[in-house]
Amino acid sequence: MPNPIPVEIQQKVRHGYFASVSWVDSQIGRVLQALDDMSLADDTLVVLFGDHGYQLGEHDSWHKMTNWELAVRVPLIIRAPWKPASAGKRSHAFVELVDLYRTISELVGAPSPGDDIEGVSFASLFDSPDLNALEAALALNKTPAAYSQYTRCLKSIDAANQWDNNTCSKNAEVQYMGYSVRVLNWRYTAWMKWEDGKAKWESKPYAVELYDHHNSDSTDGTGNDFNQCEIENVADENPDIVQKLQEQLKKMFEK
Repeated sequence: MPNPIPVEIQQKVRHGYFASVSWVDSQIGRVLQALDDMSLADDTLVVLFGDHGYQLGEHDSWHKMTNWELAVRVPLIIRAPWKPASAGKRSHAFVELVDLYRTISELVGAPSPGDDIEGVSFASLFDSPDLNALEAALALNKTPAAYSQYTRCLKSIDAANQWDNNTCSKNAEVQYMGYSVRVLNWRYTAWMKWEDGKAKWESKPYAVELYDHHNSDSTDGTGNDFNQCEIENVADENPDIVQKLQEQLKKMFEK
């Protein structure tokens, strides 16, 4: 890779990341301890999540600005003490952060959000936490998939400007939009030409990526080496899957 980040800077970034994780972990512990001390733990819904993942040099990428699994898959932990069947369980369902508002509202008995609020409540999974991904999708009446998108500006081919290439300060600067969908066993990303604030879905994708996640998805949710599943682009070997997922992306985003 031209002009790589110096090793000493890489070490500082990783050190800072792990220090941040440790600090946040300690703060979460303080909150949970306070709930116990005030006898509120049994009546409090606790939701822990992140808005993006993080890369520490995988694929020569840093931080969050990609459509790789490491960047768009996020932690999500919910404790609902009045849902004992869910205690200590790990769900295999495909859910998204946009689902949280409806889910939290249902879990705490708040009024159901109106039709103008996006997302699907997955509160029912707390009573059936052992459903597999397809069973959960059927129970929620939704497609087992999670979507994301990220831009590319390509302002310069100069390696020294890599950061600028990933920073589109104005919508007009966006040249390509990477639309990504994660389904059971696969991640598919299509890089679409972007003009006038929208993708040119009638055009052929500029580039496509298809990654085989059978190894990580066949471990009952315990496999976490997502990066190893996204080393080889297998789009050329799986044209039928590419076509199916391209149509799924178009249906989702062409609105």
